[in-house]
Amino acid sequence: MNRKGFIKRIALGSGLIFAPFVKTESKTLTTAPALVRPPRVRPGDTAAIISPAGNLVGNGDVEQAMASVRELGFKPKLGANVGSRWGYLGGRDSERISDIHDAFADPEVKLIFALRGGYGSSRLLPMLDFDLIKRNPKAFVGFSDNTSLILALNMFSNMVTFYGPNAHFDWTNYTRENLTRMISNQNPAGIMHSPVASNGRPLHSHTTIVPGSARGPLIGGNL
Repeated sequence: MNRKGFIKRIALGSGLIFAPFVKTESKTLTTAPALVRPPRVRPGDTAAIISPAGNLVGNGDVEQAMASVRELGFKPKLGANVGSRWGYLGGRDSERISDIHDAFADPEVKLIFALRGGYGSSRLLPMLDFDLIKRNPKAFVGFSDNTSLILALNMFSNMVTFYGPNAHFDWTNYTRENLTRMISNQNPAGIMHSPVASNGRPLHSHTTIVPGSARGPLIGGNL
């Protein structure tokens, strides 16, 4: 898909994410198809680590990322081009897109982590094979610059994606527990409680800005 075609699809498809309900005088019509939920991840499953955005910062980044994935209970599997550099990017566009497609097509891989953010994932959007990804739904996790991939996969592959930590991240027990709960359980997430300080008190308080109840897709991100 060329860039012009991709931008056109963004314009046509944006209503599926941000305006999924059409109100009429008699009833509400749902225009968005039901999202595909990736199969839940189990302890011991293989998790791919790919580098769709920026390159490595330090020599021990990959080892740290792999150790973090192991602590979650998964087996890390590096993309073929992890560790490549092309300027400030984690490899050439062709290398980074290849690792994305390989991870989704690999039957051994059940979970995919972005190695880090930075910049560069948006360059890959016109190259994504959304049909291939849709045929192989898997939990894709990342944040920061990888938000562009998370939203694109959600929109064009109609797949639930997870705005969460990159593999190279300062993981805490709170983060590990909540991410594992989200990707390993098909039940609703429920209330996200605040992390607890050493004195046993919550670090943050919940504040209601506008009271009431609402229902709809949860879209998050940070570019």
